[in-house]
Amino acid sequence: MSDWPNIWISKKTAANGVQFDLSLIEQDGTVEQYVPIAALRALEKELAPASPEFKEWLVHYRQTTGRESVRGSSSARKAFAARLKEGRTLEELKRATVGCHGDEFCRDNGFDTPETILRASKVERYILLATEGRSTRPDPLDAIVNRDA
Repeated sequence: MSDWPNIWISKKTAANGVQFDLSLIEQDGTVEQYVPIAALRALEKELAPASPEFKEWLVHYRQTTGRESVRGSSSARKAFAARLKEGRTLEELKRATVGCHGDEFCRDNGFDTPETILRASKVERYILLATEGRSTRPDPLDAIVNRDA
């Protein structure tokens, strides 16, 4: 037998008269809890298997950042798929990881998360950081030098 409960969908009527589909039935046939169908669909998406490319990227992310506990949220998987659909390659996304984590400002402020690295507005910047090997942290000496200019 599976560890997963059998899910039954039934019509229920709320106190305000609105009908909605929900129900979670345990394997022994007793009602364990009622759950809205939208919540079940969200859980299904969260538990959906990741693509082989995302799994490879996630292994690289863990090795780069040392964060072995990161499992790859559904939002990270969606962002990864969207970047691939836009034409990014797996290697570019790996470079973005290196660029973001290698940047002192991003790393020190906790911005080197999968969701941030894979964000459409950030990924190009992080790829450039890896390519150029520079930091976005302002150099305090620049403020002194530029003040005198």
